[in-house]
This record gives sequence, C-alpha cells and structure tokens, in this order.
Amino acid sequence: VYSDGALFLGFAFPWGAVVMDAKEMQFETASPWPEIFNHLPLMTMDEKAGHPNPNYREWLEHPRADDSFWKDLSYEKEIANIDIPFLVVEGWYDLLLRGALRDHILITTQGKSERARRNKHLIIGPWPHETGARNNDPKGPSTGPDRSLEFGPAAELETRKIYLRWHDHWLKGIDNGVDKEPPVRIFVMGENYWRYENEWPPRRARYVKYYLGGGKANSVSGSGTLSTVKTAGAADDRFLYDPGDPVPTLGGNTCCSDVPT
Repeated sequence: VYSDGALFLGFAFPWGAVVMDAKEMQFETASPWPEIFNHLPLMTMDEKAGHPNPNYREWLEHPRADDSFWKDLSYEKEIANIDIPFLVVEGWYDLLLRGALRDHILITTQGKSERARRNKHLIIGPWPHETGARNNDPKGPSTGPDRSLEFGPAAELETRKIYLRWHDHWLKGIDNGVDKEPPVRIFVMGENYWRYENEWPPRRARYVKYYLGGGKANSVSGSGTLSTVKTAGAADDRFLYDPGDPVPTLGGNTCCSDVPT
C-alpha cells in the first residue's frame, strides 16, 4: 500500500480497495478510471468509484511504516513459525519482487527448522506479475509484450511442471531430486540464460555505485548518462511536477487488466 513512504495509489485503490472487496476487476471498462484517479481528496475516491470502502480509508489514516497498524497486519512476524519447504516463483518486473527477495532471506535465516531453512526455493524470471513468460499459452500473454521475443525461448518456463514436480516430492515422497537442487534459480537478462545460485544474495556479489551525468534524461533519446565514474560539474536536469496533473500509468498490475469478471 505504501512504497518507501509514498502511497502506491495504483495498487491501494483499484486492487486493494475495489478488486479485493469483490466489486469488480481493477480496470473494468464500465468505470471511468481516469476521472476517478483525478479525484481529490483521496479519502473520498472510493465514493467517486461507487465503492465506499472503510479498509481503504483506514489505510490512508496510517501513512507511517512503523505504525503498529501495519505491524499487526504483517506476516513477517510469522517467519519463525514456518516449518515446511517453500517454493516461490517471481519475476524481475513484478511489483512484489522486493517482498519475495526479503522473504527468502528471512525464511532461510529465521525459519523454524533446518528443513524449512534448507528447502526454501526461489525462481525469478524475466516477467512482470504474469509468471512463466507466455504462461504456457502459445498465443502469448493477454497484455504486454511477448517476453519470449525479448529474451528468447529460454525465458519460457512451464510453471505447472515445476509445481507438479515440487509437490510430487514433498507431498508424495517421490525421489525426483528437487531437494538436491540449488535453492535459487534466476534468469540472467541480457545474456538470456538460467543460472543456479546457492544463496541470495550470492556471496560473490559486489555492490557498484552508478552516477548520473550528461544532460537531459527525459527519454531514451535524451543525452543523460549512467556511469561508474563520478563526473565533476554535471549539468542539472529539471522537470516540473504538478500533483494536480499527474502522469498516468498502468504499471504494476498489467497481468490482470483485461481478465473478465
């Protein structure tokens, strides 16, 4: 609901306050979403959409991450009770990636048992919230670009087979080697291949500082640069921010924008 202290309105309202309240899908064509998102104050946006929601309003009343309201709702306090093998499949472009990576670290270090800590597995592919490249659909995803065109056929992942193999081992006791595989499997974008890791973050990882430089960074055709070398006297780049006229976006939940009710 809040990301780095800022209200994530595109998630908190249409998904959290409308979809999760079983009213309609987040981008139902019958709703005038541009008009709704331009409504002020935010506290009455639910009325503008025709879906009064006390939960949404309660979220707006608690903007601080250290508020006991959020701590009581968080499942992180239950990490120490996890006592089963755990598989999570995520995407590099998913809005929930940060949580998946943090959960993996917490479960592998604070899980209840050695069995749970050693058998926490994580797979990350080059997808948004729609898992598995083309999601086993030969026609491609319902929205957005076909990920196989960007990263090649190696990017595709038949998640149903992965889940079946996982459950065959842990629920049926079939010795198929799942428990002997490295716990982390990531797709390396650009080089376009899958790679196993023994932990996350990898022990050999090194942190690199990148510096902004050049001139305008206003688009792919801009003259701005990103470099590991700090440039002295870099030119300023300015833009006007008008909260009354925000830049519209449909990012974050594109997988579900045209799912029928």
